[in-house]
Amino acid sequence: MDLDNDGIGDTPYWVTEFAKDNYPLMNPLWHFIKATINIAPDTLNLKSKGKWITVYIELPDGFDIANIDTSTVLLNNTVQAEKKPVKIDDNNGNGILDLMIKFNRNAVQELLEGESGYVELKLTGKVESTPFEGSYKIKVRP
Repeated sequence: MDLDNDGIGDTPYWVTEFAKDNYPLMNPLWHFIKATINIAPDTLNLKSKGKWITVYIELPDGFDIANIDTSTVLLNNTVQAEKKPVKIDDNNGNGILDLMIKFNRNAVQELLEGESGYVELKLTGKVESTPFEGSYKIKVRP
């Protein structure tokens, strides 16, 4: 409850058994849009040679993928999307346009070095000034 309408809650609450939030925000500052992503290849051999990892991004109704700022798109908060090639299409044929964006394969492979099995990759970015995020599991072969 926010009795004085300052945006900060007046009732502390326990976040975990050991941590209490004495000043909870009533309206969080960032609302993330949930993006649907698909990554190709969905099995990544860390020894293979290739140039790109391709990601297809779909946004919910009300957001135009053409307005995604590709300079803000990151994979696991580390690997930045390439500026080109970029393409808008309906890659999976579901009637929803997606943005195809590429990542440097060597940079992604370095990020996943030492990993094996199924690994979840997280994609973040901004459409206009609103942040979005999505995740996708790929299989990593050492």
